[in-house]
Amino acid sequence: VEAATAELDAIAERAVAVAGSAAISLEHARGIVARLAHRPHDAVAAQRAALNGLGDGPRVPWARARVLTELGLAQLAAGDTDAAVESLTNALAAW
Repeated sequence: VEAATAELDAIAERAVAVAGSAAISLEHARGIVARLAHRPHDAVAAQRAALNGLGDGPRVPWARARVLTELGLAQLAAGDTDAAVESLTNALAAW
């Protein structure tokens, strides 16, 4: 987990150097890593950050659906069933 997180941090630093900001998918990836590492609260925080960082554009609805799906899984792992149902329902609606 620490190695994956460190690698994502290095990628984020390069993205900032090249583009001026890190891609939202990096927070999304951090959340996936955290959930798979049985750190659901960190996963929820990362997916919320990814969701809050979504901008505008033609791919945003697809990205929102992806992030909401992963957020729902993280919330379920954290034991927050009501929030998970809401996130997963919103993800389905975004498709």
